[in-house]
Amino acid sequence: MARHRRRIQHIGQIIPADRMRQYVAHAQLADLHFLQELIDGRTEEILAEEGANEFPAFARLAQQREDQLTTLARLIDKNQGRGYYKKHATAPNFFHDYLRDYPTDEIFDAIHTLWAIEAQLRDMQAAIGPILQWQRRIKQAGFTINTVHHSQRSLSVYLYLPVNQAEAFTIVFGQHFDVPRFLTTVAHRPSDPEFSVRLSDHVTGMYYNQSEGAQQRYREADINLYV
Repeated sequence: MARHRRRIQHIGQIIPADRMRQYVAHAQLADLHFLQELIDGRTEEILAEEGANEFPAFARLAQQREDQLTTLARLIDKNQGRGYYKKHATAPNFFHDYLRDYPTDEIFDAIHTLWAIEAQLRDMQAAIGPILQWQRRIKQAGFTINTVHHSQRSLSVYLYLPVNQAEAFTIVFGQHFDVPRFLTTVAHRPSDPEFSVRLSDHVTGMYYNQSEGAQQRYREADINLYV
């Protein structure tokens, strides 16, 4: 008899709420850590699914994906006849099957370009989740985020908070950055109403500004939190 492979399900689909409450009531610390990891991971996934398009770099790449799909539809319809793509593209593994049955160099290259874009989108979304989770933690800790700016070139997010919350911020999140340097910097700006926090998946650096024709540094922030 053939063995059926078990389908992996989310924990909430297979454990009733009452059982979960009973489990938590009798859980050891290690068990609770495991549950928290599951919750944190799923939270990051949901945040990224809901908020990824707020990031200009992600939105541009998502538009490239849509443009590439339009290009592919035109190429496939040209090869197979008008309406072929719309009729068949919803089938599972359509592109894999198409390359197997109707390979052409032009369409082969276009599909692999699409897959490369989709791989980049997955990588970006995986980084966006933790960034948004950090933003959420800061708000949940009671800090006021006056404004949020997104980098046009990367996934970096800049949060601007009231300067009178700076000392409290160092107490709650200070283990993640150079506190003495930050407090000294803020102390020398008595008239500045805000301080900035940069959430990012990479260290700050330089980029080439084509309109200026020169290397320029990314926007500096008072605090850099790397995720």
